[in-house]
Amino acid sequence: MLKNLIFDVGGVLLEYQWYKALTDLGYDETEAQEVGKKLVRDPIWPMMDYGVMTIDEVREKLKLVYPELEEMMAEILKNPKVLAVPRPEIWDQVRRLKEAGYRIFLLSNYGEELWEAHVAHQPFMQHVEDAVISCRIHMVKPQRRIYTYALQKFGIRGEESVFFDDRPENTLAARKAGLPAVTVSSREDLNRILERLLEEGEESLPEERRA
Repeated sequence: MLKNLIFDVGGVLLEYQWYKALTDLGYDETEAQEVGKKLVRDPIWPMMDYGVMTIDEVREKLKLVYPELEEMMAEILKNPKVLAVPRPEIWDQVRRLKEAGYRIFLLSNYGEELWEAHVAHQPFMQHVEDAVISCRIHMVKPQRRIYTYALQKFGIRGEESVFFDDRPENTLAARKAGLPAVTVSSREDLNRILERLLEEGEESLPEERRA
């Protein structure tokens, strides 16, 4: 019987707007696309997720690699709140699922400062029972041990749970660790999945979660 719902944050409960945030600041479209791609794909960026660098330390490292992007990076990273886009319809589904009796948890790769800016004060947090945040334990998805750690911390069983994440490598790793998981392909996809879960129960979930 399904009792526990575990959600990733980025790409699931929130989305991000690198492009719009930069164009709103006056940068042209090409510049905005370039800085967004370089920042999130650079191996320096995940150091925040591991909890070994602050946002200022990451900025200092990145400006050595991309000196031509220093001004844009500074603009974005000094006010990271502008990057996060709410998904209120998803948050409402989370509320309804909690009221229906499901226990709600979070498992996310996040740096502490960005967590505080993007997640900690969002309305959906009042429905969250517990969370595993990568920077606080120095483990990240898709490392297998983070899933077993989360199940132990939450005090729940994998077979009574399902994990929602937007990255296939993360959901695959979760299933290998004994945690059924569903890959979220879009905002609309997740909204549809959660609505069906509310109306029809766990049998409505995609078969992939058991793979």
